[in-house]
Amino acid sequence: MKAIEKGYIQQEVQESSYRYQREIEAGSRVMVGVNKFQVKEPPVKGLLKVDPGSGRYRSNRLPS
Repeated sequence: MKAIEKGYIQQEVQESSYRYQREIEAGSRVMVGVNKFQVKEPPVKGLLKVDPGSGRYRSNRLPS
């Protein structure tokens, strides 16, 4: 209980997470698609297209 009260566990998690992130950024830990083997592609456009008629239909159904 004293370890929890003093924040020992949270400190260990925080330090481990920080160390992990530093390894990724330094390149000593490989994350495919993040720091190695990245694919250079233009972003996909038009994935989310909402029919304008759908918005009008929904707004007409709202109570006045």
